[in-house]
Amino acid sequence: MFHLYEENVFPIGFSEAGIKSIQDYYDHLHDLALALVRLIFECFGGDLAVIERGIERPNCLATLRINYYPEHAEDEEAIETSPEGFKLACETHRDGALLTVLYQDKLGGLQVQSPHDLTWHDVPFNPNAFVVNTGVGLQRLTNDHWKATNHRVVFNRVERISLPFFTEGTWDFPIDPRYLFPNEEPKYQVQLYGDYITNSNKSFKEYQRDC
Repeated sequence: MFHLYEENVFPIGFSEAGIKSIQDYYDHLHDLALALVRLIFECFGGDLAVIERGIERPNCLATLRINYYPEHAEDEEAIETSPEGFKLACETHRDGALLTVLYQDKLGGLQVQSPHDLTWHDVPFNPNAFVVNTGVGLQRLTNDHWKATNHRVVFNRVERISLPFFTEGTWDFPIDPRYLFPNEEPKYQVQLYGDYITNSNKSFKEYQRDC
């Protein structure tokens, strides 16, 4: 069975103060993500009340993950090999979310692909900034006016972490571009966000298992 709602998992022995700091971090990131999505809606002349309801808490499906990449042996098998021939720690993909707000550690490893010439570019570490990737959910909501970011993570032997926050809608939020472009025909089937993201997540390796 496929579960969309995930249980919070903290390391054994994690302090109450540590748990609260993560919960506070989630709160701040949700506020930031809401501000960003509001700006996008405002740029396209959309009704801000629509998107505010669409990603309101506590009903939104937004997820904060702490991705741990352990130290690897040099001969360890990678998840995928790039067309250029080097190992990847995370396969080439586009996120299903509306937006992903990412804090990566100083080792970096994230690469994004230019939609114009399909070249890959390293995303440098900046301790005072977040990386924001647009997702397929936003691409569908904007009727392809804003494209999702194709990205991947380069295999690195050194232990590191990354903290992505996936900005998601509420289950019953319709991904309907006519909120923004009332005179355009939707290029994708209009779905409730919950149905859309459930099907989207099934394409990722970590969801292709029994729960």
